[in-house]
Amino acid sequence: MIALTSLRGKTGVVEKGVNKFSGGVVIEARGSNFDADGLQQATLIFDRQEILVAVVLVFPKGFGNQNTAKVADLLGKNYPLVQRNIPSVGDATARFKQGTSAIQLDAPHMSFECSVSYMTAEFEQAYKQAVARDKSERESTTRRNL
Repeated sequence: MIALTSLRGKTGVVEKGVNKFSGGVVIEARGSNFDADGLQQATLIFDRQEILVAVVLVFPKGFGNQNTAKVADLLGKNYPLVQRNIPSVGDATARFKQGTSAIQLDAPHMSFECSVSYMTAEFEQAYKQAVARDKSERESTTRRNL
């Protein structure tokens, strides 16, 4: 487990504020701080008790989702696959599970990057609820303004 105190003050590590889903500190680190080929950036999200609840890793997507497929293959060697859809053109996604945690790979069609998110079930639930609430509020505002 990564302790928040072990990250503070390291080169290339920056506190980015408080996460609105967990209420804890968000840390961004350059990919070169980790031993992962091609990793561009890592975002570590803690809860109020300074327990790591989510990690978002950013990799280059590669032409035709080549690198995305390689990352998904590597994840598949370590975690049970739940869902995988990685076309050579279009949005690419894959989902894995490990105990009560989820690993989500996303590579949007018009992006040059793919992200791998490791999340506790509690964090993922809080995130999904907040996204649904924000969407509902935006739709309600749009209806009122029409």
